[in-house]
Amino acid sequence: MISMENCWLGGRPWASPTHLYQSRRHMVQGKLVCLHFAWDIVCALHPFRPQEGVRGLAAMRDLSEGELILRVPGQALMSSKTARQDPRLKKILDSFPALSSSQILTIHLLSEIAKGSTSQWYAYLVHLPRVHHTLSYFCSFEAEELQEDDAICTAKSAAQKAYADWEAARPVILKMGLSHRFATLKAWLWAAATVSSRSLHVPWDEAGALCPIGDFFNYAPPGQHEANVVSDSPHSSEKEQQLDDEQSGFGLSMRERLRDGGYDTNLGAYCFYARQQYKKGQQVLLCYGQYNDLELLEYYGFLLPHNPNNMVYLLPPDPLEFGHSNLGASSQHLACRTRFHLMANGNPSFSLLAAMRLSAASPALRKSHGYHALSGQQLSIEVDNDVYRWLSEKCQKLLAKFPTISQEDIVLVKILSACCDSNGSQTVSAFLNELSKGRKPFPDFIDKDLLTYSPTVLENVIKQLLQMMKVEGFKKGFSDHTKIAYAFERWKAAIQWRLSHKAVLERCIQYSNRKLLLLNKELLDR
Repeated sequence: MISMENCWLGGRPWASPTHLYQSRRHMVQGKLVCLHFAWDIVCALHPFRPQEGVRGLAAMRDLSEGELILRVPGQALMSSKTARQDPRLKKILDSFPALSSSQILTIHLLSEIAKGSTSQWYAYLVHLPRVHHTLSYFCSFEAEELQEDDAICTAKSAAQKAYADWEAARPVILKMGLSHRFATLKAWLWAAATVSSRSLHVPWDEAGALCPIGDFFNYAPPGQHEANVVSDSPHSSEKEQQLDDEQSGFGLSMRERLRDGGYDTNLGAYCFYARQQYKKGQQVLLCYGQYNDLELLEYYGFLLPHNPNNMVYLLPPDPLEFGHSNLGASSQHLACRTRFHLMANGNPSFSLLAAMRLSAASPALRKSHGYHALSGQQLSIEVDNDVYRWLSEKCQKLLAKFPTISQEDIVLVKILSACCDSNGSQTVSAFLNELSKGRKPFPDFIDKDLLTYSPTVLENVIKQLLQMMKVEGFKKGFSDHTKIAYAFERWKAAIQWRLSHKAVLERCIQYSNRKLLLLNKELLDR
């Protein structure tokens, strides 16, 4: 039976202990009216609808850092382990030993959905989102709209993997005797995206587990509190050991509690802890891990407005580009092992800056003072001048390869957002019909500041919209208002991703140019 302490669900308080609440009301105007399970769940949260995101969880009272805020018992979790506890499903799965844990959990989810109200997870399943925008849903056109080779490859690979997983699992679904709609690619994409975006880590299964209520948390990237817990000081290892030794009483170390928690084997429950102090009514966020926007889009189907983990991978220059001989074999080996990148703020990573300085240095300077570069120090003003000039020019070349400029992307995002956020998908179709007739409409629901952009930018945007209308998948969906609106959402996500990618390159150009100004001033002051 369910027991929630200090928890409000849609205005109804759950006191502890609370027994079986005979209600199957579900989502009403986006709010969770009632959840009912036959398990004991301790919670200090209530549903919350933030500005961004469909729903979330908020504190019912002031919460302290490290405080237990949600405990979900192990028997409430859905995993490949519970899949094998179903005798009929286990017998069929034993005939298909090649299936991965993720495939098994996806099949398990479809099986429980097919059971309807007889499933023990029914009250949880009816609250799962009906739509996902993970990369596995992206058609070829939407993948190409990412405009960056690695990102396009990632999107297409995600779609291909989803299709291959479905083909391998389909015989199992058919053998279970589920209706045809549960064996379709559409059903598989939804279930696989649900597992990808909502499963939590458990020690016994690499696919993780679906956790009722625990997957209502919205995401927050790793913040400063981790750095405050363990610093880079010489005593940091002692602090880590102290946090590891300081047990919470539930089998998790204090350091784990300060990092959102996990499955507690002593309690046999998934325990969540406040990662910081929260005031009553404030949304409580969960850090899923360190992800850049492409990874968030691939696994969870969303992006962050300002993600500190975004980066642009950039190989350092060859010394020949500066007229010098190649680096030694040891340095080349280092280059193979290190991932060089630009950080979200546009600054080069430590490894990239060190490699660029070594490449720009003459062989003699590299031999005598190369160790300075490896410790993050300047070799000479002239070397840094060459480094930042190369970096600025490299980023400009990368930006020039994109078929659209940032201004065009911004206009497209505004148009797509306006189409999807105004009067729903019917507005999308009306807008597209105007375009198909050769008109160039900017309806009232679209932001009037679009007219402040240059005619060339607006003309290019219209061309991209018309090009989209020629895509076969979009043409088929014109009669389905909802389908085309979802396609617009995915297209918008692709454009937003490439905008954030370009923004890193643009920041790097600005950063490099500022550095060049300072370096030139130093040369003049000599």
